[in-house]
Formats: sequence, C-alpha cells, structure tokens
Amino acid sequence: WPVVIVGIGNLGQALANYASYVEDQSAQLLEKATQFVDLYKKEGKSEKDIADIVKFMEKSGGLEYTRVRAREFSSFAKATLIPIRPWPASQILN
Repeated sequence: WPVVIVGIGNLGQALANYASYVEDQSAQLLEKATQFVDLYKKEGKSEKDIADIVKFMEKSGGLEYTRVRAREFSSFAKATLIPIRPWPASQILN
C-alpha cells in the first residue's frame, strides 16, 4: 500500500489518486486471474504452461493451502479409521 502524506487542501486529489491506484491494481489482479484460468483450462498444456500454473499457485498461496487441507483430511481419515480393524485403506494412510 502506498504511503500518502497530504495537506488538508490536497485530500480530494489524494483520494482520487488512491482510487485510481486501487482500480489499476484490481485490473491487474483480474487480468492475472483470467490468464491463470485460461491457462488452467487449456487442452494440451506444455511443460512451460504447467510451470506457469505451479508458479502462480505458489505465489498465490494456493499450493500451501492445498497441502494444509490435505494434511487435515488425512488426519481426520486416520482418526476415523483407528477404531476399525486393520485393512488396506487404513494401511495406505500410515
């Protein structure tokens, strides 16, 4: 976020400038998200396409979020299967 130092007389202009800045940032974010979705939906992705998808997901925190959720689901599954007699599905989770 940009730091804005203004005098009382410049407040209106500062707010207009800040609104323009936020609008530009929002437009850039929307453009990046649109590019990601288009790339994700693309048939026959190249190695570069896949690398770009992974890079976007790493920057956005998507991969870490997915890892955390996967650990949560795995822990829940393990806890649910503990009272059940040993069987292949419970062994896979160990």
